[in-house]
Amino acid sequence: DGKPTFVVCLFDDSCGAGAPMSREVVAQFYRFFVGRLLADPTLGLIIKSKSPDDLMTDRVIAALVREAQATGRSVFLGAEPEPGSDISPAMRCLPVEAAVAADISVGLGLPTNSAAIQVALAGMRSVCWDAAKHFSHPFYVWGRERVVFEDLERLFLAIEEYRADPARHADLGDYKPVLADIDPYRDGRAAARIGEYLAWLLGALGA
Repeated sequence: DGKPTFVVCLFDDSCGAGAPMSREVVAQFYRFFVGRLLADPTLGLIIKSKSPDDLMTDRVIAALVREAQATGRSVFLGAEPEPGSDISPAMRCLPVEAAVAADISVGLGLPTNSAAIQVALAGMRSVCWDAAKHFSHPFYVWGRERVVFEDLERLFLAIEEYRADPARHADLGDYKPVLADIDPYRDGRAAARIGEYLAWLLGALGA
């Protein structure tokens, strides 16, 4: 297939027993986007799984990931290839490193998907699919169908509208109204503050 002209980065969430998401919901998430990938030869997918090794133990989800990879327009980051595979080992990377290669990111879950928020704090576009419909979450007050969607079809329609006319739909995936509430610093000095705190702590302990 040809080279994609628009790329979506997907962030899933931990799934299975005791995890925020059921495997059925994660499978639904991937089935939807792989379906769009197969239908549109100009679309590309970057898959950045929270638990890639665990994800690929699910027969249904693993098959969807491989189907996406077979198009030549999708990469699965963070997992080692199967024995005998001709696919190069995918590097393990941070969410922001994956998102920088995409036009927009989509996170599965609210409020548990921190990857989508990390991407927003880095100044890139991201939206969330809230499969569990946490309508009491404050994002719904200002960002419904702007950064949070409860319906996958409507989410993808918004992405298509943005893709067709970015200037007209510039508010899609834009967290600027609440970035200061999420992180009041955003100055790149987190390491310095952590170091200062540790120095105070060690001093108080007499270390």
